[in-house]
Amino acid sequence: MTDHTPQNSTSQSYLLGLLTILISWFVYIFHICPTIYWRDSAEFVTTGYTLAVPHPAGSPAYSLIAKLFTFIPAGSIAFRVNLVSAVFGTLSVYLLYRVIKTLILKIWPEENIRIAEYSSFAAAMLFLFSAAFWKFSEVAEVYTQQVFWMLLVILLLLRAEDKESERGKLLMLAALFYGLSIGTHAVMVLYLPAMLIYIFLLDRSQLTSARKLCPLIFFLFLGLAVYMYVPIRSLADPWLDWGNPQTAKKLIYHLTDKKDVSTHFALRINKLTFQLKTYASMLPMQLSYFGLLLAATGFITSLKKMKSWCLLFLIFFIHLAFFVRTWRADFGFIPTFTIMALWAGVGLHKLAVFLNERFAEAKVSTTAPRATAARLSRPAVLLYLLLGATVVFLAVANRPYADKSGYRSTHRLGKYLMESVEYKGFLLDQYAWFQTLYFQAVENSRPDVSPVLRNAFAFPEVFYRVDNDKFPLLLIPDRNDKGSPYDFMIDTIESNINRLPVYWYQVDKLAPLEQMVPRGIVFQILPKKTEVKEADMNEHVEKLYQFMETEFDDPYFWKDEEGRKVYSLNITGLAMYFLEKRFIPHAELMQRLAFQIDPDSSSVVNNYGVLHEYLGRMAEAEEMYRKGVELEPGDIAIRSNLGVVLYKQEKDEEAVEQFELVLKADPYDQAANYHMGLLAIEKGNESEFTRRMARVIQDTPNSRLGLRARKMLYKFRKGELELPAKKQ
Repeated sequence: MTDHTPQNSTSQSYLLGLLTILISWFVYIFHICPTIYWRDSAEFVTTGYTLAVPHPAGSPAYSLIAKLFTFIPAGSIAFRVNLVSAVFGTLSVYLLYRVIKTLILKIWPEENIRIAEYSSFAAAMLFLFSAAFWKFSEVAEVYTQQVFWMLLVILLLLRAEDKESERGKLLMLAALFYGLSIGTHAVMVLYLPAMLIYIFLLDRSQLTSARKLCPLIFFLFLGLAVYMYVPIRSLADPWLDWGNPQTAKKLIYHLTDKKDVSTHFALRINKLTFQLKTYASMLPMQLSYFGLLLAATGFITSLKKMKSWCLLFLIFFIHLAFFVRTWRADFGFIPTFTIMALWAGVGLHKLAVFLNERFAEAKVSTTAPRATAARLSRPAVLLYLLLGATVVFLAVANRPYADKSGYRSTHRLGKYLMESVEYKGFLLDQYAWFQTLYFQAVENSRPDVSPVLRNAFAFPEVFYRVDNDKFPLLLIPDRNDKGSPYDFMIDTIESNINRLPVYWYQVDKLAPLEQMVPRGIVFQILPKKTEVKEADMNEHVEKLYQFMETEFDDPYFWKDEEGRKVYSLNITGLAMYFLEKRFIPHAELMQRLAFQIDPDSSSVVNNYGVLHEYLGRMAEAEEMYRKGVELEPGDIAIRSNLGVVLYKQEKDEEAVEQFELVLKADPYDQAANYHMGLLAIEKGNESEFTRRMARVIQDTPNSRLGLRARKMLYKFRKGELELPAKKQ
């Protein structure tokens, strides 16, 4: 393709490119988080600083780049690693500008290049302020780096289509960077079919000729060679050595993410409609309604160039199809938002050219080169002004969500958690493990504490082995292969409970409630069953409220959904602990607080329903359970609870409807089978009653409902059955 670009257009292109970089950098650096954030942020800061092995599939490219940033002499280590996201976020927005411009000139090679540059710049600014990408340009995560590599590979592939003489070199570069991109986020491997189909449509000889294919394979594996970091660093026994991937078997476990293998290709048809609706609800905050309209226009008009359309569509479709099955958070879909931004730029250009030609004040010769002298018509100017206003609206709307410049809640919680543990404490953790690692490895705080991930007892091959080499302060018993992981964990607790203080953070199903006593934000596990006094409860609540007052006074706390979710789950778990101990006023106080923090958490809402149900407030319980089902339609536990409450209110038809939905998803659900059995015997259907109760007993005979079912079957066979009162 011959370049007819006038000199002043080239200067304008450089200027807009520079402006894209400067605006992006200013926005991201101004709102960057000063310390660690939730989810994997603390882990990535730790692994970048210590060159450790993070969670599967290892992200070696990210860790190595993050290590370079830790040498920057400015701010804390966490701030420096957060800069990785800001830098790659800035570069991604610039690459987006370049890719959109390349796409436009590929589809309409003879049109006004100035309009193409305006459209590319405007669409890049729209994406700059998209909610998910903006937020994760401020904290330590892999997503902006992933988008950078994706756009770079797309740009090289598009240029290979135009520059036939340099096609081989460009494709080799694309293969190299594609391999590196997998080293940032392993999900990039899913895009391989899209890349291969594009290359096949472009020049099938690149895949059928050994002379051309072998260099591509070589450079792909050269990029993938970054994964050699994982076993090499594991051999050095780093601070965090997830899965200990030193052998080929363990390395394969790590690279394939065995811990989540059950969800990789799971397909829940009953949840798919809800998942798609959830995804659709995210889109306005990513590109705005106007931006989505432009994206639809660009999607259709870009069909003129089938090869590039196939490349973008396949990347979009593959990513969406993989994540929409199970994913609810917007950041998991950032690559799809990126592709939509590309289409939005193409759509904007199409509309701008149409308005410019329809209402142009001066006509330009069609034989002239792609001129820049033609003035924009007023409607075209209004179109760009409308998009500019949309960009401003998106920036204002998303700033509270994305601004992390004063956010310190994660750091405060981690610090408070470590301070709550006594000297040489043994902390069994699950939900703040990354924060405790960060404080020990990066801030060199509390090296006397032994924080153990509770999942490591169950999955040592996936996480790490709990042994004396890793935790020299603990006494670790020999692992009995015949015993359950839970037994191993309890044995470890019992082996240390008389030697040093043992703590448990955040109540869950595995918590040994009978031995737990509240101590600030954590629970201490005592050697034997201990009667918890009301004074202990009051002290616990008082300490928690003192800590939470700091959070409540921080405006960033209320603007951050992630943090509120963490705290609400913590506090609702505490409410269930109080309920188990029958300290009802404390349970109600904690549950109200959790609901105040996050009223849209399905777990919080469900637990509120449990509390109302226990207190006999059936109408309020039904209201909470219905809200829980609305928030999480696929959660059969909430739906089962709703069915039970409907049954207790003698709303039998509605109860049956809920139980049938539960049993469709899980035929062995205890509560649904038990109450369907009761409904059957009420109608005189003895065989159905017997079948349902037998199923309850078959699944877990010693559970509360299992024992009830066993007792009812016994009395039924003796002819002494009396149905329980529904209100009980």
